[in-house]
Amino acid sequence: LIIRRKISSSGGKVYINDSLVSLQVLKSISKKLVKITSQFENQFILEKENQFKILDSYSKLEKERESYLSKYQEYQRLEEEKNNLEKLQEEKNKKLDYLLFQKSEIDKLELNLDKALEINSLISRLENQNEMVKTLNEGYQAIYDEEGVLIHLEKINSLIKDINDKNENLKIDLIDLSKIEEVGISFEKAQRMYEIDEEEVSEAIEKKEKLQDLEKKYGSIEEIFSFYEDNDEEISKLENIEQEISQNSKQYKKAEKELIKLAEVLSKKRVENSKKLSKVVEKELQSLNMGGTKFKIDIQKSGNLTVNGVDNIKFLISPNIGEPFLEMEEIVSGGELSRILLILSKYLHDEKEITYVFDEVDAGIGGETGLLVGSKLSEIGQKNQVLCITHLAQVAAKGDAHFFISKKVNEDKRTISIVKKLNKSERIKEMARLIYGTADEKC
Repeated sequence: LIIRRKISSSGGKVYINDSLVSLQVLKSISKKLVKITSQFENQFILEKENQFKILDSYSKLEKERESYLSKYQEYQRLEEEKNNLEKLQEEKNKKLDYLLFQKSEIDKLELNLDKALEINSLISRLENQNEMVKTLNEGYQAIYDEEGVLIHLEKINSLIKDINDKNENLKIDLIDLSKIEEVGISFEKAQRMYEIDEEEVSEAIEKKEKLQDLEKKYGSIEEIFSFYEDNDEEISKLENIEQEISQNSKQYKKAEKELIKLAEVLSKKRVENSKKLSKVVEKELQSLNMGGTKFKIDIQKSGNLTVNGVDNIKFLISPNIGEPFLEMEEIVSGGELSRILLILSKYLHDEKEITYVFDEVDAGIGGETGLLVGSKLSEIGQKNQVLCITHLAQVAAKGDAHFFISKKVNEDKRTISIVKKLNKSERIKEMARLIYGTADEKC
């Protein structure tokens, strides 16, 4: 696997096996390839969460822990649901009254979504019909009123008859009133056909006004009826809250029982392996010039189900023979913590093949202890690639290769870093410089 990264003033590019990838992809892959351990990471092993990880990794409890975490998530979900249902039950009456009031507001419309959407066109159609009826009525009245056309034409016909009767030589044709009457009958028929119930118009207008009021509260017509459906579901939930609580309670107790069982499996294996790991660490500490130091992992039941099971964990140290065990953060020095971190670092990851980067993990130590730390790093290097940044000659001497890192100001007045691989003679001089402070001939 070849990883390249080009960095320029305008940005950078990352390549994995000559394929361009994002920085996020690089980070996700790098985590699995490289484990960086520095003096600032010493505090890492003081955190309880990480102490559980170290012990579980040593104990090979990955599957058990995964099963527990899966069930713990279900347990948390059911617990949250349980709390919400109990809270809902407390507010049931007050909330149910309000939801029923909101439901009744929409029920009073006596409309479904489709009819509500058509209300405007319905009112428009009814108003048009009403106007049509008024027009037809005006036409009918224009024919049959006391001052209507038919009365006037009948008078005209009466006058024509009178004229014709008085003068035999003058014959004026009478007006055919049947055509006018046909029009009047048509007006009357159409009027009955288009006649509407005024109450229907009034009712539709009233519903429209109520709908407009609800739109101000709930949004569009679609949103009103969407709210109505949600409201119905919530009412149903509240009305059946006892049944839901009962069902949740059964599921919750079942999950709790299963979770306790899984937690007990974890706890039992942790207790067994904590003794083994304690002995391993004690033995390793002896090889790092801490022969009188005792190390113990204390596992106690907490009585509560947490993300780590039912256990409390403590990494305890007795630095000298006859002294009591105390938690590490209360007693160990920076140098001692560095050595313990060096021993436990192999349990801080899941991958068997990984590159370790130890950044000044030898801080706070020197002399014979430095030589022992170097030997320990060399031992780890037999199975894994190890890169170590150090200022101790005892540690540097144990490396298979030695790189010297320095800084200088270039012609552009910029500070640059230089990495140089040392040959045998250069390496001897550098060892002398690390010990004495200078690499002159006297040294």
